[in-house]
Amino acid sequence: MRKWIRGATNGEATATATATATATTDGETPRHGKKRFEHAPLQGTRDIRLLRVRRKMFSKDLTCKFIHVSLDQKPLPKYLAMSYTWGDPTPKHLISCGGKVLRLTETLNSMLHHSFLEEWDSYIWIDALCINQGNLTEKSHQVRMMGGIYESAVQVIVWLGEPDACSDQAIDSLELLVEMFSNIERCNNPAELREVEAMFENWNGFYDPRWNWSHIGRFLGRPWFERVWIIQEVIVGKEVLMLCGDRKLSWYNFSIAMLGLEEHNLRKLLLDPNHGVVPSGILTSTALVTWRQSRIQNLNYLLFQSTLLATLTFKATNPRDKVYALLGVVKDVEDKILVPDYTKTAEQVFTDTARYLLTHGKGLIMLSAAGIGFPRPLQDLPSWVPDWTSPMSVIFLNASPFTGYNATDERPPQVRATAEPHLLAIDGIIIDEVVAVGAHPPPSDGYAQHDRVGIAKGFRELLAYREESERFAKSVEPYTTGEPLHEVYWRTAIANLGEDGHPAPPKYADYYRAHMSSLRLPEERPEGWTEEDGARNREIGFQGVHYIAAYSNSSKTRKLFKTRRGYLGLGSPGSCQGDVVCLFLGGDVPFILRSSAPTEAGDPTYALVGECYIHGLMSREGMAMGDLQEIILR
Repeated sequence: MRKWIRGATNGEATATATATATATTDGETPRHGKKRFEHAPLQGTRDIRLLRVRRKMFSKDLTCKFIHVSLDQKPLPKYLAMSYTWGDPTPKHLISCGGKVLRLTETLNSMLHHSFLEEWDSYIWIDALCINQGNLTEKSHQVRMMGGIYESAVQVIVWLGEPDACSDQAIDSLELLVEMFSNIERCNNPAELREVEAMFENWNGFYDPRWNWSHIGRFLGRPWFERVWIIQEVIVGKEVLMLCGDRKLSWYNFSIAMLGLEEHNLRKLLLDPNHGVVPSGILTSTALVTWRQSRIQNLNYLLFQSTLLATLTFKATNPRDKVYALLGVVKDVEDKILVPDYTKTAEQVFTDTARYLLTHGKGLIMLSAAGIGFPRPLQDLPSWVPDWTSPMSVIFLNASPFTGYNATDERPPQVRATAEPHLLAIDGIIIDEVVAVGAHPPPSDGYAQHDRVGIAKGFRELLAYREESERFAKSVEPYTTGEPLHEVYWRTAIANLGEDGHPAPPKYADYYRAHMSSLRLPEERPEGWTEEDGARNREIGFQGVHYIAAYSNSSKTRKLFKTRRGYLGLGSPGSCQGDVVCLFLGGDVPFILRSSAPTEAGDPTYALVGECYIHGLMSREGMAMGDLQEIILR
């Protein structure tokens, strides 16, 4: 990494002081008796603060001051922009700045005292320090400028935190992947390439001791990979460097590793072989790499709605940032209602966003992320508004563009705002009714164990659930489409989607059988157990992982249900007997609704429970099952 050694610039706002950061508790009087630091107001509309940090050789003492600069200033000081996870917001350390006390969290203190600043005279932009977080007007204005702040930085530093027992091995393995994928890229022998792909297709990497797959998974599970702000920070940065303690990993190499895992379908090697749990970081990283490449190549295809939905699993300390963090990188939002404004509540921001997207010709996919069928921390939201604070345990059914779902005809959605701002009117057809619902799947923490006892218990629970679900499905035999009930069940249980988001091919019947066989394997090795038995059982488990991966993506918290017309479906865990099934014009999937209180004018309304999959009704079959009407969602 380069050294950035620069002299003073115009606009220096405070005096300089030196101190070693010392631990303290909130309210404790610092030993030097200095007053708490307060930000000097920014003057220009394009002004930002930079933190100038100097470190003496072989010392932990920092000298710091804030300077004010304009993003339009030429030349700008060459500064680093930090991308990190805030962590515990409690101030635990002090540093003297301009004769006053600047309070630092554990994360900020660790970051500022780490090796990438040694012997440097550095300018740094850190949002927690360079924005007056107590001034909502300033914060709203600065957030609108953050795309420009990260774009103008000479380098974006991704601080992943302190190392742990697995991080060094994980980075070593990622570097090995880079070498392997780079060698494959340079290979121009078709026979060798076919041999490599065959190896990847059958590579049982769970049991290959040369690769620390579990360590890579743990590394990609670090909190940074879940932050919604990293999208903007990484995409617009000129150069990105990842740091985990003192270990460095260039974004270029990280990109090669992530794209190689995706291209060669090796993400399955990061699955737990028994439970099919995908590290969140592998999904977010692949998206980040793709988005950054798009911007570098001047494609700039990021659209607000698709990016918002793609970041469902990302997290933000301030829930408003689930929306605001994207506005600096998307290209299709011009409505003045969607600008950062921290005086609004999260409920207002989410409702404004959903109404804007649903009434501006963006389709109905937003409804797939909404509904009361999954837990919603924000209880006052209209049912048709996604709760971006809710941790999504599964990917919504219509997330992939390759599902093949086409539940309605070619007519576009008809969506209208109403006089009551919490209501939304949509044209649709009510086609069926839920008459019974199946059992809840086992909770993810009930079987995602790594000890032998936990695994055995989890297998018993999952096997019991599978057998009960198969019995539930038998109540719709013979099936209305004429298909064998076994096929109806295994397809419905994964919403007829393979692990890649495409319609599940017939081989998933074999994957399901392997999955069930793995659940029925004996907990103890019987007498006469051989290495061949072990190899055969590992192969069964490996084949079954394909089905578990598909199940994990879209289905593991959803419940089966059956309808009055004799269909089998998969819906939100909150689906209930008496709910109705609806097709909205322009929608790709059916939705489950629940009768709600009438409007002030006495018109009936419904709460949106959620999207659903119904086997045999995903290709326009239901359009003749009812009359088109205006349906009001509350």
